[in-house]
Amino acid sequence: MPYSLRGRTAVWGFTPQKPINKAYEQRPSEVKAWLAKHQDEIEVFYLPSDGPELNPDEMLNADLKQAVTTKAPAQTKGQLLKMTTSHMRKLQKSPERVKSDFEHAPVKYAALGK
Repeated sequence: MPYSLRGRTAVWGFTPQKPINKAYEQRPSEVKAWLAKHQDEIEVFYLPSDGPELNPDEMLNADLKQAVTTKAPAQTKGQLLKMTTSHMRKLQKSPERVKSDFEHAPVKYAALGK
């Protein structure tokens, strides 16, 4: 059965809006134990906090921000959520576009099949 790091962090009281490193900082023994138990299922990359260009998530964030800000501004949180969800679903159907983010030299280390 696959495990979700997001699900595990939710058990620890953290959500996607709260950085995963906070879980490690506040409950290191639980995080280390979980990672050790699932080491065959997950590979962890420790990223420097002062190096966002090394974080593949930042490529996705940049893509999302660019897509959302080129449209008419959202007037409500609901509209912003709808625009964001729409773009993320579009990306789900475009894996090659997401894979291309990992071709950039600074984040190539995180590509599958290195």
